[in-house]
Amino acid sequence: MGEGAFMDSVQKFNIFELTWNIPENYGGMTSAMLYRTEQFERFGLGKDITILTLAAGLDVDKTGKTLRARWGISDNVNVRNIWHDLRTLESNVLVNLVGESPDSSTTAAIDVEGVEERPYMRVSKDASDAVVRRQHLRADGSLLLTDELSLPEGRRMTLFSNDGIPLKTWRAGSDLYLSWLQFVMGKDLGVLINEDKRIGEFLHRYSCPNTKIIQVIHGTHLANRNLAPYGPLLKLRTNTVKNLTKFDRVTVLTRRQYDDISNLGVDMQNVSVLPNATAPRDLSKGERVKRPDGKGAIVGKLTPLKRVDHAVKAVTASAEYANVLDISLDVFGDGPTKGDIEQLRMTLGDKSVESVSLKGHVKDAASLLSDYSFLLMTSTSEGQSLVLLEAMSQGCIPIAYDIRYGPSDLIVDGVNGFLVPSGDIDALGRTIRHFVSLPEATKVSMRQAATESVRKFYPAENMRRWADMFETLWEEEESSEISSSFDGVAFANATKLEGSLVHISGVIRVDNDEYLPELCLITATRDGSSFVKSSIDLVDKSSSELTFSTSVDLNKLPTADKSILDFYVSPSLAGWSEKIRLKMNIDTRSKKSFVTKVYETKHNGFSIDLK
Repeated sequence: MGEGAFMDSVQKFNIFELTWNIPENYGGMTSAMLYRTEQFERFGLGKDITILTLAAGLDVDKTGKTLRARWGISDNVNVRNIWHDLRTLESNVLVNLVGESPDSSTTAAIDVEGVEERPYMRVSKDASDAVVRRQHLRADGSLLLTDELSLPEGRRMTLFSNDGIPLKTWRAGSDLYLSWLQFVMGKDLGVLINEDKRIGEFLHRYSCPNTKIIQVIHGTHLANRNLAPYGPLLKLRTNTVKNLTKFDRVTVLTRRQYDDISNLGVDMQNVSVLPNATAPRDLSKGERVKRPDGKGAIVGKLTPLKRVDHAVKAVTASAEYANVLDISLDVFGDGPTKGDIEQLRMTLGDKSVESVSLKGHVKDAASLLSDYSFLLMTSTSEGQSLVLLEAMSQGCIPIAYDIRYGPSDLIVDGVNGFLVPSGDIDALGRTIRHFVSLPEATKVSMRQAATESVRKFYPAENMRRWADMFETLWEEEESSEISSSFDGVAFANATKLEGSLVHISGVIRVDNDEYLPELCLITATRDGSSFVKSSIDLVDKSSSELTFSTSVDLNKLPTADKSILDFYVSPSLAGWSEKIRLKMNIDTRSKKSFVTKVYETKHNGFSIDLK
């Protein structure tokens, strides 16, 4: 399949790539987005392609030039930023943004102890050094927008005309962002692809008939990897996971993450596995296959989540075998733990200083991996590591912790790389030494297997997957959606505890029988960090009061022993807000039909206290 093969089938809509920021030294998520954007253009997907950003400090012109130089993206791909747009648009255009009419008092009196001047912004702080107001400015210094953060009634953002006249007001930053997105998308058919987890937390509220929303989940959705695959959810993924069905499509990068989300009982009809892509590499020359056996690398931002100290310790321990093996590690990257890693090298002694080198941030460091024998990955979690794909495409053997998510979807242990129990530094060192000690023919065979295994992630195959998904977006019938809201009452009549299973039976009365085929029970911890959905069996559908039964597996709520559990009934395709509270049946409350820890809340809610 050649480039431009999709032009006839998927050029009828515009593509918008949405992210919060494109920093100067960006990581894997941004790289994956930009590489995909370049592929969209190269393979002819979409009429026009635009990159949208929300960060206040982004320089649109500089960013555009950098992306064209780094990724080969043409001038036809526009980079837009909300604050650049607001600064440069005329007042007669700004007034068309969706928002509230301004209050009569547009600026509140606040106590300010200090003012910090930033590019296009004036930041006011109180005596505790907390930000109480941001004033966004135009290029001429005039007031563009006030963002008041400490009003008694909450936050207020007010947009001003060039003449200082209040135009619109918003009560949350997300409302302003959604208003701008609606303005940018216009009336043409468009696909909005969101990459950022912060934006995903409110983007499920966006609705526009001519726009399809795709949410890409790049990283883990779990806060505690030790309690995987269930909960609790990462704070900045909670609303996204709870509202997956509100997006037109959701993509995850690996089958393992797809299965973990599915285990929560979430309806997965709109969820697909679309992995990252990597460019094919030419390894035909002998020198690209033969390389120093013990030369290793680690690539990534130096943060606690990357656990680079594990790699340093494992390589230092392996360097003690220097009389037999020549093992070294180059660390590519910068970040907050750089000083700690430097100190660790010194503490571990001469062997560590000799064998581990910190290279700092090197642009496109992953392209250098053809010179390295192995790549170490010691992260606590990933989405689907782009550097892992790039290493394997260059015959650099991955030695990775078996984490959620990515390594086990790519690596066949001992064939094209190695999987190591997460956090086991001794096992990591042993695996490094084992690989370096393998016969040369075995290492060459593994390198060839690694390059062969990533062929399915080459751009042409990746674009075929995206094109297929785009086609289905526009084939679906809008009439299949249920327009009315979900309302009714549900009562629990009895429960039974059987091992980790809680069996619940009761009655449901709903106002709209369109919802009856697909109802589910939501069991959620009181703090909202964990939930699981269970299908509901309706025993009698012939009357207005329907008898139901369902079961909840408490093993799917790993923090349940320290929580209060609340119960709700909801259509399985509905958003999180479209649910009704399961209540205690007053008529049977005295019949001892509930398990010991069931209790009734002050609003008649059915809950279980497992603290």
